[in-house]
Amino acid sequence: MGVGPDFDWVQARMKCSAVRVFGELKHSVERDVITRNTGDHQQRVHFELTGDAPTFTVYRYLKGVPSSTCDPHSVSFSLGDDSICAKLSNGKELRASLTLNSQGHCVFKLDDQELEPWQFRMKALEQLFF
Repeated sequence: MGVGPDFDWVQARMKCSAVRVFGELKHSVERDVITRNTGDHQQRVHFELTGDAPTFTVYRYLKGVPSSTCDPHSVSFSLGDDSICAKLSNGKELRASLTLNSQGHCVFKLDDQELEPWQFRMKALEQLFF
């Protein structure tokens, strides 16, 4: 379903700023971490989110192993001037800009792909979580 002829794209695009979307992303990632931590009570790992704008990080720890004795895996999210970046432990970076799609929704633009916010989070966190 497309947008009507009177769609206020300027107002929609202003709401699709990197700063605003980064704040929404952090809240969504916090929910993802809570869901992952409570999803399986027998799991051997624990996830923790630390930091705030312009950077926050999700860490994975092994339960029962002091964090000082192992190098935890992590994904760091950072806010750029007009982009949001997710840096994985293996050095891979997902750098996305923001745009409106043809339905008027704010989406992440990663290379030539348009991603909904949940899709960007999945690309960034899936290997860490599973």
